[in-house]
Amino acid sequence: MKFFPNCLGALFAATLLAGCAITGDPADTSSPQTAGTAASDAKDAAAYENEARERHERGDAAGALEAYRQALAIREKTLGAYHPDVAASCDDIALLHIGQGEYAQAQAWYQQSLIIRQKALGADHPDVAAAHDNLAWVDLSKGDYAKAIEQYQQALAIRKAIIDGDQADTIKTHKQIASVYHRQGDYPNALAWYQKALEVRERVQGPAHPDTRKDYNFIAAIHDSQGDHANALAWYQKLLAIQESVAGQDHPETAVIYNNIATAYSNQNDYRNALAWYEKAAATNEKALGAEHPHTAAIRNNIAKVHYNRGEYSKALAECLTAYKNIAANLGEAHPNAQLVKANLEEIYRALNQPKPFSQWLDEALR
Repeated sequence: MKFFPNCLGALFAATLLAGCAITGDPADTSSPQTAGTAASDAKDAAAYENEARERHERGDAAGALEAYRQALAIREKTLGAYHPDVAASCDDIALLHIGQGEYAQAQAWYQQSLIIRQKALGADHPDVAAAHDNLAWVDLSKGDYAKAIEQYQQALAIRKAIIDGDQADTIKTHKQIASVYHRQGDYPNALAWYQKALEVRERVQGPAHPDTRKDYNFIAAIHDSQGDHANALAWYQKLLAIQESVAGQDHPETAVIYNNIATAYSNQNDYRNALAWYEKAAATNEKALGAEHPHTAAIRNNIAKVHYNRGEYSKALAECLTAYKNIAANLGEAHPNAQLVKANLEEIYRALNQPKPFSQWLDEALR
């Protein structure tokens, strides 16, 4: 039998492409132009960019690439080689290559964009940090996790050094680094970086902020998935104390935490505590959302799983049948959640060794 899961409330080492090559000193610019000529060129560049996007939407990648190159050439002529708008044109071309799976080319263009931004804006500018993010994205797409982490750490160093910088970006970068470790199955490092992100969020937004509570829940779920149920429960209990103080005991989001605590207990075969917390979650949802709501039904399915694991098949069947009726009625029999509960129902029914075929029994039970 399956539970409903806990509810938790792209990158390269290539030579720079000739089309994006930069020559000359950063201070050097194109020959002077009149204001009218510059405005006309800017308009032409924007027109090429619009054409590129339209061609891309039609699936004409080659045509889109050519149009982006035309826009880039105009911007280099009008603005000079080291201008943020030129970097943005390089980014457009890089993104197009990523869509085609051409990661080496994408990396080259993103690397060129980084060089331009560093020269135009300075090495500690937020846009330079964003350029490192883009390169990390490519490294991830190539499966080069070590280089991705290195790029994210360079971005993080810039963001941390900026006085009064956007702390949301700092939090995001911590979580991106954690995510890379998570992908590799390095859970100790992943958790350490997730908790660093949480420390910033707690300081900036406070423990009662909805995003902070989501992070508590996420960290708890990781502990639980790794079999560290004691730490999972500690994080869930910390989250619950905040949630109840903010929203009270009768809120649907509080029911989610009750459900997740129950799952943590069930995962360590403590079915008595699991059942108590699931019942508390179901009662809360019935009061807040109604007995027939799909979220309530999902918890009923989890209660059925606990009864099944305790060998209480008749109780499990009754709970699971109620869950199936409500989910099928609200979401339709073809919905994946309805199919999950139906499979659980059949498994319980077969454990009872009943003489009727399951399909016949279910038809009769639904009448």
